[in-house]
Amino acid sequence: VETAWMRIPFFMEKINRLLVDERYEDAGNLAEILTNMKKKFSKQDYFINAEQAAWLYYKSGEYLKASTVLQGVSVYSEKFVRIYVENLVHQGSRLFNMKRYHTAAEKFEKAYLYASIELNDEELAEKSLKLAITTWITSTEFQNAFQLMEKLDFKEQKELMQDLTPGIARAVDRLIEEKRYDIVKGQLYFTIDKYQRMGLFDEIKILGEKIVIVLRILLNQYIKENDPDSANLTLEELFNIWETFHIDREDVDD
Repeated sequence: VETAWMRIPFFMEKINRLLVDERYEDAGNLAEILTNMKKKFSKQDYFINAEQAAWLYYKSGEYLKASTVLQGVSVYSEKFVRIYVENLVHQGSRLFNMKRYHTAAEKFEKAYLYASIELNDEELAEKSLKLAITTWITSTEFQNAFQLMEKLDFKEQKELMQDLTPGIARAVDRLIEEKRYDIVKGQLYFTIDKYQRMGLFDEIKILGEKIVIVLRILLNQYIKENDPDSANLTLEELFNIWETFHIDREDVDD
């Protein structure tokens, strides 16, 4: 115990050297160790080192570490969580603009979790949640989006799904352009099932027309591949879609 106490000047010197080199996170780690050491020896000035550690973590962008080291020490602990959440939203927006949609959606979803659980901030949580949902749609990962929608009440889900329909249509078009036909067909059937449960029949027709496009492409593909079984099954699907969603039939004889 006495040996540990004697090492405190060494820690202070090491922290100062790291500061000169702008190695803020490493300096923060040492400041946190120093804080815990002073707590162990019941030194009343430990909170000074805790605040120093928090500042160093803040400088390095480690906002959660800054929050943790201040728990039970300062009201600023929650402030650093808020900074962390706002930074996640900022990162998500930047990644979205870079068209890195999957990673952006993950950032928004994490922001939602911290805003709702750690901050209990309904407004920030709702903002982050809706950003996550719309970004998962843009990323063509519809299952993730609809899973998050379950966090909303029925009315909010229905309104958001209506608003999302054009975005879903654009995401589907992108999958078609990438010739990911089997994936887009599965995504559309999954999405239509969700829309049927909400009674959004006008929007279903828009999605149904997208399935028709995919099925027509697949039908022609199976015919060229001389695969009559798959072609017949696809043709049956087409007739079923036309009838179910009241979509005008097209000539398939060619």
